[in-house]
Amino acid sequence: MAAKQLDSFLTVVDLAAQKHQGAKELLASFEGEDLDRRAISMAISSDDLFARSVLHLANSPYYSRGREVTSVDYAVALIGQWAIRGYALLDIFREYGALSKGAWTHSSIVAISAFHVAETLGADPALSYSAGLIHDVGAFVLRSCDSDKYLEIEKIFANGLTVDSQKEYLEAERVAFGVDHCELGAAILAHFNFPTEMVEAVRDHHLVEEAISPITRSIVDGERIVHLSQISFERWNDKSLFPLQYTVSDTYGAVRFMTEEASLLFDEYETID
Repeated sequence: MAAKQLDSFLTVVDLAAQKHQGAKELLASFEGEDLDRRAISMAISSDDLFARSVLHLANSPYYSRGREVTSVDYAVALIGQWAIRGYALLDIFREYGALSKGAWTHSSIVAISAFHVAETLGADPALSYSAGLIHDVGAFVLRSCDSDKYLEIEKIFANGLTVDSQKEYLEAERVAFGVDHCELGAAILAHFNFPTEMVEAVRDHHLVEEAISPITRSIVDGERIVHLSQISFERWNDKSLFPLQYTVSDTYGAVRFMTEEASLLFDEYETID
């Protein structure tokens, strides 16, 4: 991958960020470090559109559980600073028109699944959730450049996430665009000062045969659960599609949890006016 080609994609990302100063400034303010909740709330509140987006999200059944959320500070407390960082990046792409309903749904359910499996893997659930939200940001950019071409590539995963299909998918992206979505996604996260472990998780989330970190494994396993929920049950006899060390019963329970939790979040973010 030529550095000049990667730079051209990052230019697209910067153009998208220019349309959403609130989210851009919030991401820039972290510089890889934690901020206190008041500082995060102030950064969000400086942009009315972004503040409304965050409040709308906080009032979804997934977060509010029936309680009305009227303050940005309380919204930040409910959602958590790591998820807020992920949503800020997603909001940039949503405002730019590069975050489709399908992409939002997939990002949401992978985040929920990664959160569900994180603790058993020794990963931080909050980091896993945030990384799950933004694991496909590179795909958002590639899809926005040529949606028809990318739709053809997406058909490779029609029968699940096998080792071979993942290799084929990434190679097809490199042939079509000169870069795969994992490489590009990692570059985008580094560009916006996300921690190294999250950058690496996004870069490596299709390297299923490699020795990977717990947070990366949570994304790998979370995404496998999502894809298993979307294919015929007859395909569940192929154990290579399962998260490592998961039985059919374990996976079925994870799919049920993901489906129930995700139903509380669907459409709540993507449809903000």
